[in-house]
Amino acid sequence: MLSKIGSIRMRLHRPIRGDVKTLIVKRMPSGKWYAFVCCEVEAQPGEKPHGDVGVDLGLECFAVLSDGTRIENPRFYRGSERRLARLQRSLSRKEKGSQNRMRTCQRVARLHEKVENRRCDFLHKASRAVADAYGTVYVEDLKIRNMVRNHRLAKSILDAGWGRFVGMLCYKEEESGGRVVFVNPHGTSQRCSGCGEAVAKALSDRVHECPFCGLMLDRDLNAARNILEIGRGPPDLKSVESLTSTRARAYDVFARANLRKKEKMKRTLYLQFILIMFVSSYFINFVSGESDVLNEINVAERDIIQGYDAIILAEKNGVNIVNLVRDLNDAIDSLSEARIRYYQGDFEAAFSYLTACKEISTVVREEASALYLSAVEESEKKLFQNSILIRVSIIIIFFSFIFIWKIFKQHYIKKILDMKPMVE
Repeated sequence: MLSKIGSIRMRLHRPIRGDVKTLIVKRMPSGKWYAFVCCEVEAQPGEKPHGDVGVDLGLECFAVLSDGTRIENPRFYRGSERRLARLQRSLSRKEKGSQNRMRTCQRVARLHEKVENRRCDFLHKASRAVADAYGTVYVEDLKIRNMVRNHRLAKSILDAGWGRFVGMLCYKEEESGGRVVFVNPHGTSQRCSGCGEAVAKALSDRVHECPFCGLMLDRDLNAARNILEIGRGPPDLKSVESLTSTRARAYDVFARANLRKKEKMKRTLYLQFILIMFVSSYFINFVSGESDVLNEINVAERDIIQGYDAIILAEKNGVNIVNLVRDLNDAIDSLSEARIRYYQGDFEAAFSYLTACKEISTVVREEASALYLSAVEESEKKLFQNSILIRVSIIIIFFSFIFIWKIFKQHYIKKILDMKPMVE
């Protein structure tokens, strides 16, 4: 039963447990409708798993555990990429607004949804298997947003779904009484898990061979063992920003949200204070009858605006306006101080500041106008000189052409006269 809609039929994939709090009905791009039911369920503590393990996430293999367990990477998007490209080519050929384009668009959306559902199912099963087998899981604190800047690996990284896997693992470990610890990923693939020496390897080197101790094993397994060793080690080797549970991460998110809310409230209060001061200024002016100060403030504002317009005109003509802008800022500061004195009721001080503001703005306006006029005169002079040069150049070219034509004509006539008549 939905509010303002009534009763509708739905297909339950599992029974609803606990007290229903919210219900969200969402239509997916594929045309399917889903109902998201949020319920409050009491915690059911179960048997807490024991043991700890290090997990190295990768692309060749999705995850390698420090005990040698390997979770293969299914690459769902890569597997559907050819079919998706074919559907998108078909979509690009359809006429916009037609029924065929809408049907093809839904087919593309259904394929994307299928890839997402398969990936989500795989991540749930993999995270559940790890959470049920181990009480403490050590994973690398990867900055996935920075890693996807490498455009050669971005598609494969996003197709793997590392971030979603770690999020699922966090809340499942918390439900079962375990924990997830994030460690610093620096050097986990280069350090030897046997002797601790650094062994440089390229990304294409998939086997770790230590020249110091002779250890040879898969590089992902070596990294998983290093992650486990760092997690068991002293706290200074762990990531500073590591969190042990989803709840702690959520607390951090809530704290940041509350900070943003407080900052927004401060800005709102500041704007309200400015509005109150603006309204109160008119009220004080009406009650006290001191309208001369307010009129002078308006005149000073107009002078500053005129000075600003003059500076803009001068800047458009290539005039250096650094000193003028500095003087205009001084005039604005004087106007602000006059406003403050006016609100405080000190009208004499307000008048003195307004006088200084008007003098500075008048000087700025006059200097900017003079510079603008001089710049215009200079540009007109340069334009006149250029026009004279162009005219002289045209005249020279014209007379040169006439001279060349005369020479050519004389040579051609002489050549004809020298020719003998042909005799049959």
